[in-house]
Amino acid sequence: IGKYGRRLLKGADLIVAGGTNLLFSHWRKYRQWRLAVSDLRAIDRKLVLMGTGWTSYLSPPSFLARQAYKAMLSPALQHSVRDSYSKSQLATAGITSVINTGCPTLWRLDNEAMSRIAMHKGERVITTLTDYRKDPGRDTQMLEILKRNYGQVDLWMQGSTDLDYLNSLGVKDVKPIAPSLAAFDAELAHEGTDFVGTRLHAGIRALQKGRRAIIISVDNRAREMGRDFGLPVLERSDIAMLEERVSIATPLKLALPHAEIEAWRTQFSEM
Repeated sequence: IGKYGRRLLKGADLIVAGGTNLLFSHWRKYRQWRLAVSDLRAIDRKLVLMGTGWTSYLSPPSFLARQAYKAMLSPALQHSVRDSYSKSQLATAGITSVINTGCPTLWRLDNEAMSRIAMHKGERVITTLTDYRKDPGRDTQMLEILKRNYGQVDLWMQGSTDLDYLNSLGVKDVKPIAPSLAAFDAELAHEGTDFVGTRLHAGIRALQKGRRAIIISVDNRAREMGRDFGLPVLERSDIAMLEERVSIATPLKLALPHAEIEAWRTQFSEM
């Protein structure tokens, strides 16, 4: 964070932290958050979480991690996490003023928004791969299924080596899309476009844009939000079921925790 960052933290009345994999169990490894003791002192229990989540499936928080969360997190405010697993891990750390709101990227996906999404398979599909979590066999199988079921298959490159990974698989006739959000949005604007891929927030972005989506789960983020809120998720280990999944007309409806979201929001107006 540095001296300037610590000065800002010290002067703040409230600090909000968001990030889908921000929380972790071991202070000396798997650290998504590079905080020193001087940073914890600057934060001084003024921090509130917004839709944060736990990094992977890990053991309960270590002693150092528990002490760090107690030094950072506000005891007076409710903290928002993205799923039940993250809530249970914080509880193990002794942080119990926590509500499961889901990721903020879901908050506007109410029943009206979801009802506008097509139930039937489109003519083309945008897919994604995950360069840091490869499974060449199943990822190749996913691409081949998409090629059989769609007239056009495009790959949006969210990761810096996603295209290299695609080329290593040797799957032909998959068109790359430029690695920018603007390019992705422009392609999602075309009618008859579906999303099927391994990038969680690319799938959520497709839903935000009113497009049918199937998110292939490669980690705990999609898996846990699928369980909690009905996000359209298919485990990559079940990729053989994708052919049937894309062909079946399926209405999409999320079970969003509206009361919890509102409770987290309104607490700030009461300060």
